[in-house]
Parts: sequence; structure tokens; C-alpha cells
Amino acid sequence: MGNLAFGASLLIDSIDVVAPGCLQAADWRNWSDLQRSHACYESPSLRPEYTKLLVPLRPNLRVAVMRYRGASVGFFPYVVETPGIALPAGRWLMSFQTIVRDPRYRVDPKLWLTACQVRQICFDRMVCPNDDFAGYSLFTASSPVVDLRNGYDDYVRQLQDRGSQLVTRLEQKKRRVMRDCSTIDLVDESENDLILERLVSWRRQRNREILAKDFLSQLWTRQALQEFCRQRDDLFCGRLFVLRFGGRPVAALVCLQSGGVLECVMTAFDPELRQYSPGLLLFYFLLRDAIRYDVHRVHLTRGTEQFKERFENDSVHVSDVAIGRPLLMRQLSRSAFFMQERVRRTPLGHSVRRVWRRICRVRESLRNPLA
Repeated sequence: MGNLAFGASLLIDSIDVVAPGCLQAADWRNWSDLQRSHACYESPSLRPEYTKLLVPLRPNLRVAVMRYRGASVGFFPYVVETPGIALPAGRWLMSFQTIVRDPRYRVDPKLWLTACQVRQICFDRMVCPNDDFAGYSLFTASSPVVDLRNGYDDYVRQLQDRGSQLVTRLEQKKRRVMRDCSTIDLVDESENDLILERLVSWRRQRNREILAKDFLSQLWTRQALQEFCRQRDDLFCGRLFVLRFGGRPVAALVCLQSGGVLECVMTAFDPELRQYSPGLLLFYFLLRDAIRYDVHRVHLTRGTEQFKERFENDSVHVSDVAIGRPLLMRQLSRSAFFMQERVRRTPLGHSVRRVWRRICRVRESLRNPLA
């Protein structure tokens, strides 16, 4: 593709699609510099190392590269799972999805469709530095964040100022655990594959309970979690936090860290000990001890779990975006989302969601009886 108009005077040379192995060292450096120099791209899953890690796990992964005067100024790693539809390469294992690019440049989003040779490009957690994709947004929601730049004590005061009793109640839970189990510890056990297997088992069991999609049924997601935990670079590090009661693992969390930013990828707890709220206690200890890991900002990741809203003191706007989807379908998707949000905030929201998920599960089984 040549001579793509950008604003009033700038011209983009091309948007090229290549296999990751075809990117030059200068391209990887430009990607890294873009990610580090713009706050909207602070998520570790937008680092080039994240895409490199996925390459052997997702053989059909491609990178669309935007070039200006020969230099790479934008990157979109994607896969095509359904014919004609491009999706971010990390899918469910990303807090944020986007096209990492220099925000000074603007381009018609449809040009990405042409370059990738697809009908649609879909994001479900898109963060965008400007309004280029506003016309294709289905809806926008808040992704919860914990900002600890002023210290843990200041964070606790912020929660208390809005009337939250969360920390007080978790301290009571902690004392109860100490009475019953003698010790409670949070440690980083990134090299413990057995703990990771247990975390995956807990998460899959929890997904069945709430009738959520079992994304861990796909082999590449489980392999990616293993690879995350093996990363030890200053700019891209994986962590597996484990909460133990009396030495027994009761909750775990896989995270990615880049600089002082921590991104929560997946968490779960032992359902046999849910009366102690081990999942909440894990986050309590993690935030309290964040300074030990040089963490000042934690992305909890948008989801249906309401506990995240209880911990947050900041947020980032993310959007569901469907480039190329017909206008009528976009409007229907927006209407469905707003209806779900209204229901979710009612006292019966949890029960309604369970019924709806069960209907969706039955409908899917009827469509795919052999799945």
C-alpha cells in the first residue's frame, strides 16, 4: 500500500503485513520506544517481548507495520482465527489491546482492513491515544487500576474517604486466618510449575461455576502462562504470586511487569477455603507489599468480577471496537451492552447473568453438538 494520506500534509509510505521473524532489529527498537514513551501503552502486554513470546505458540501470528519515510511508526500483532476477522494476538491474556503507534499520525482505520486482507478487526479492550476509532466503538467501559504512586497509606486513605471498609474487613480476615492456620504468606513462585497447574485448575473450575467461557481450553493460553512466568527482563518480567495459609497454597495470580507497572493476567483461589476470602487477601497483601517489587501501578483488567471495583482508585477507558462491522450490527451490540450494564447494577443482576450464561451455554451446545 502506498501514499496513505495522514492528516493535512503527512503521508504514510505503507502498512505492511509480515511474519514477526521478518521484523528488523530497528523495528523492534522502535516498537519498544513507542511503548515506553506513551503512557497509554504502559501495559506490559503491549511490549514487543510479549509478541515475541507468542510467536512459537501462535504460528499464524502476523504483524501489520505502519511505515513513514521507511521507518516503522506503528505495530499491530494479530491472528485470524475466524476467516476474515483479525483479532489481537494475545486475546484473553491482555488487559489492553490496541495498535501501538505514534499518536501524532492519524489514518483511516479501514486501511488496516485492506492491509490485513480481512473484513473486520475486532478489539474488546482497546485503549486508544486519540479518537481515530471512535466511529467503530461499540461501547466504552472502565478498566480498574490501583495507583500506588503516593504510597500504600495514601491509597488506603483514598478508599476510606469514599466510605470503603474493604481494608478493615480484610485485616479482620487476616487475623482469623492467623488464628486458624498460624501463618499467612505471599511469595513470588514464578518457577513453580505445579502451582501454575493448580491455578489453571482453580480458574477453569471457577469459569464452570459462573458459566464463563473456558479460554484455558486452548493449549496456547496455558503454554503462554508458563512462558510468562519464565520472563526475567527488567522491561518484561513475569510473576506468579502465591498466597499460602500455613504453607498451603490457597490463591495465585499470574502477572506481567514492565517497569513499575503490573498487569494482572489471571487469578483464582482454592474453592474449599472461600470462607477466608483468599482471593481478596492475595490482592490485599500484593498492594500492601507492592514497594518490594518496585510496583506503583496495578492494572486489574476489565472483567465481570466486582471485587476489582472495590480495590480500584483509578481507571482507564477501554472500548469494544469492530472495524468493518456493519452499522446495524454495531448499534445492536451497543444496545445489548447497555442493557446488560443496567441489569448488572440491579440487586438481581448476579442471578440474571447466571441464567443468561446458562442459556448461552445451551445454545452453543445445540450449535456444536460434538464440541
